[in-house]
Amino acid sequence: MKYCFDEKIDRSKNHSAKWAELGKKFGTDDLFPMWIADMDIKTAPEIVQAMKEKVEQEIFGYVYRPDSYYKSAVDWLERRFGYKISEKTLIHSPGVVPSLSILVKLMTNENEKILIQTPVYYPFAETIKDNKRTLVTNELVRDENGYYTMDFADLEEKLSDEKVTLFILCSPHNPVGRVWKKEELAKVGELCLKYNVRIIADEIWRDIIMPGVTHTPLASISKEIEDITITCFS
Repeated sequence: MKYCFDEKIDRSKNHSAKWAELGKKFGTDDLFPMWIADMDIKTAPEIVQAMKEKVEQEIFGYVYRPDSYYKSAVDWLERRFGYKISEKTLIHSPGVVPSLSILVKLMTNENEKILIQTPVYYPFAETIKDNKRTLVTNELVRDENGYYTMDFADLEEKLSDEKVTLFILCSPHNPVGRVWKKEELAKVGELCLKYNVRIIADEIWRDIIMPGVTHTPLASISKEIEDITITCFS
C-alpha cells in the first residue's frame, strides 16, 4: 500500500501541543515547531482500522499484554536488524523518559555520576539532575559541514572517572541526526567495558533513518556489550 506523506493537515483545532503551545513555551507563535516528536502525517490505515475495531467493542477495561505482543517486538528486531533476543528480556514501559528515571534510580546511587553526549534530548540531563545524580557531558564534535562525531579521547577520560557508573547513549542521535556506525558503537562499548560503566541505549529512532543507512543495535555487537546494556525502543 502507498502512503501520502505530503498532504497538508490543519491541526489547529485538535489540541496539538506541537502547534498550540509554541507561544506558551517560546514566547512567540512565529516558529517552525521542531521541538517535539510529533509528525503531521496521518496514521497508517491499518493502524486506524485496528483501533476502530477495538473502539467498536465499546468496553475499555483493563487489558494484559499477550505473548504475541512481545513476540512481535522480537520478530521485528530480527527481521529489521538481524539481532535475535529472547522475549524474556523484554519489559513493557509507558515510555522512554519514565524508563530513564526508573533505571537511573535502580542502577545508580546519589553520589555517582552519569555521562551523556551533548547536544542531546533534554530529558536526559533533567532526569539525572532530578534524581540527584551528577551530570557529566561528552561534547560531540561538529565539523564545518554540520557533521557530528564522537570525541573518543574526551569520552575515555570521562569514563575513567570511577564515579561515572552509567552512560546514556542516544542512537540514532537526537537531535544531531547521526546514525552511529558499527565501529563507533563498538568503540563505545569497549570503553564502557574497560571502565566498568553500564549503558542505557535509547534507540527509539532506529526505524526512522534515511535510505542507504543502517542502524546497528548496540547490544548486538557482542555478548559482553549486550550484558552491560539496557536498550529502550518503541
